[in-house]
Amino acid sequence: MLEQCRQEAEELTRVLWGESQNLEFDLDPALELAGSAMELHSAFFNLIGNAARYTPGGKTIRVQLHANADGGAFFAVQDEGVGIAPERLDELFLPFNRLDAEYSGIEGTGIGLTITRKLVELMGGQVGMNSVVGTGSTFWIELPIASTERAQNHELSPPREAHLVVPSPQHRVLCID
Repeated sequence: MLEQCRQEAEELTRVLWGESQNLEFDLDPALELAGSAMELHSAFFNLIGNAARYTPGGKTIRVQLHANADGGAFFAVQDEGVGIAPERLDELFLPFNRLDAEYSGIEGTGIGLTITRKLVELMGGQVGMNSVVGTGSTFWIELPIASTERAQNHELSPPREAHLVVPSPQHRVLCID
């Protein structure tokens, strides 16, 4: 699945920038994720695709997937893109809120990060990010331990109570079938 994400990102960067970016994938080969491949691909590629959109050609995007200390999974995408101003960070995961007006020529719907957050929450995980203008951004996903048996039976663990890095406004709801 992550090899497919790599191929899609390489194609996207060539279309957007006329050249490839340096895509570095650091993956734990022993790590197996339990869950819907389609939903995992959607969440992971949204972060990789955004990095490709906001990182000029010739720059580096690092993708990591490793087990974390409690046996869950930690996925991160770090780019050398434009970065995001601190006053705009709270808006990133809100539906239909696009920062693209600041970056001419980049198109999108403004729901990708909202969908990613909802998918990750449904898997019992959390998502977050940090950014420095002019240096780049890092977006990450933490997923809890998930048994293969539960995944095969389509039983997702309920979202954990935890301090989430990303605000989830009470007045907005996004339903995913």
